[in-house]
Amino acid sequence: MAGFISQQFLDTIEKRNFWSIETLTKHVAPGPVRNCFDTLVPPNELASVLNSNIDIVRDLWKNKHILKKDQLNILFGVPGVKIPDWAPDLSKKPGSSSKDFDITLMVCILRNFKLVPAPTSGWDILPQSSENSIGANLARIKYYRNYVSHSSNSETDDKTFQDIWATLKKALSEISSGTTDTIVHDIESIDFDQTDIDIDELIKKIQKDIEIIQTELQFCRNLKGRFNEETKKKRDTVLTTLE
Repeated sequence: MAGFISQQFLDTIEKRNFWSIETLTKHVAPGPVRNCFDTLVPPNELASVLNSNIDIVRDLWKNKHILKKDQLNILFGVPGVKIPDWAPDLSKKPGSSSKDFDITLMVCILRNFKLVPAPTSGWDILPQSSENSIGANLARIKYYRNYVSHSSNSETDDKTFQDIWATLKKALSEISSGTTDTIVHDIESIDFDQTDIDIDELIKKIQKDIEIIQTELQFCRNLKGRFNEETKKKRDTVLTTLE
């Protein structure tokens, strides 16, 4: 899990605070956001959705300069996606899927394809704490993901940390139906003042917790898919009987 740092760089409270936020946004958040994305855009429909919105993709690439070339490589590597004439020369990633999408790309698609209603204040402003929609929670996660990515000193003071942590903790719990609660608690319970703290072992534990989260989210998604399929079959049977 690239991005974790050794204990020698966590020598101040401000650095530890930042590390915790970075761990949450870069390593914990992608799984729940991807589960949300796959629920709204089922993997077997991803190519069709991209093809149907190819003009929006073009606008994001050529006019708004929001999509980058490496993101186009991923999108056009999805099996079934038709490569348009305007596309630049790409070394597209073969067989790509939503598993290759980062938070920025997933939110970009959901937002610009209008698959999720925008938060009241828009996608680029931190939503009010009273707003609890899917769009608002995704916007919060994206907002603080950008905060981490664009930080110049990798430090966060205690007051700012408490505000960010509470916001992210709630947003992740909402979109994951509580699946992230345990790992979030584990991270916030780390005692960095222990003289015998083993960062490597800590990282391994977090990695394992993330794998468990991803497995649980996949199970829930599969269960929902089977439920929807069974419901459709029953509905079709009833309609056939009524004919």
